[in-house]
Amino acid sequence: MQLGVTIVGDSLDNFVRYVRQADEAGVAAIGSGDSQSLYHEVWSRCTLAGVNSEKALVGPWATNPVTRHPSVTAGAAATLAVLTGGRAYVGIGPGDAAVYNIGHKPAKLSRLEEYINAVRRLLEEGEADWDGKLARLDYPHPPVKIAMPASGPKALRLAGKVADMVWVCTGLTPEVVREATSILAEGAEEGGRTLDDLDVWWVGLLNIRESRKAAIEELKFSLASYAHIIFRYTMDGKAVPPELSGAIQRLAEEYQSRFHVQPGGENPNAKLVEELGLKDYLAGRLSIAGTLEECLEQFRRLKDLGVEQVWSPVRLEDKQPLMNAICNELMLELEKI
Repeated sequence: MQLGVTIVGDSLDNFVRYVRQADEAGVAAIGSGDSQSLYHEVWSRCTLAGVNSEKALVGPWATNPVTRHPSVTAGAAATLAVLTGGRAYVGIGPGDAAVYNIGHKPAKLSRLEEYINAVRRLLEEGEADWDGKLARLDYPHPPVKIAMPASGPKALRLAGKVADMVWVCTGLTPEVVREATSILAEGAEEGGRTLDDLDVWWVGLLNIRESRKAAIEELKFSLASYAHIIFRYTMDGKAVPPELSGAIQRLAEEYQSRFHVQPGGENPNAKLVEELGLKDYLAGRLSIAGTLEECLEQFRRLKDLGVEQVWSPVRLEDKQPLMNAICNELMLELEKI
């Protein structure tokens, strides 16, 4: 089984250290979040990731159509591909904290599809129309995979249709994995492809600690952020237990994007998860957490469901213990799964 990570927050010196450690341990892909209000510029960090790694894919997880013109995104991705000798991908989603924190709203899926298609044409053909004007990209570069996060049925279908890589963000329970796989396959068919043509990654919030309780406690703010992403528009088709629908809706409505990646129990979003009684449900659906053996057992269950690749955001305040556990212990065991 392969592992990818998105390293969010922290100092640039620490970021470089984590990238080197992950690459040396065999982590397959490394991502950097795009939220200009909350952490360092994404393409600068992608460059640091590229020059401080030798094997891993690197790129943004994920940029958006609201804050960046498609030619800017395509140009940055092409340059990263040159820099890394073809190890670049570009993740593109509707936008979250990057757009909320400047008073805008995420792009609609129709706009996202247009944007992805424009970036693809720029990367593959050198020119594309955007809002009635011609954009160009006139220099050679290695191919770049386009990745898309998907947190609901409509986004999954679109990702299956237009993306090369897909981050499935809907959860890791058996019923959610089976349903997401089916919808992705439908989208791929619409795009003239099959599921085998997609590079599919399943997103789980990983934390390895001395106990599952301690691991989940540190993840509460991330559980809140992913619940907000999944449920901010609707709960239709998202397998929410009826008895939790009111609490989930409140979490989505009251989530504060200003604290999107702020670790710790004092994060108001983390407090909201606790107050609404959602911690256990969200942890069971969205996380791989506990002791090393407990996490490995969760990986084995995912393997039995057909999951081959897992991607985890690393967002803890002190990331070093988790990075050590991933690189010194987990990666050795994942090779056997």
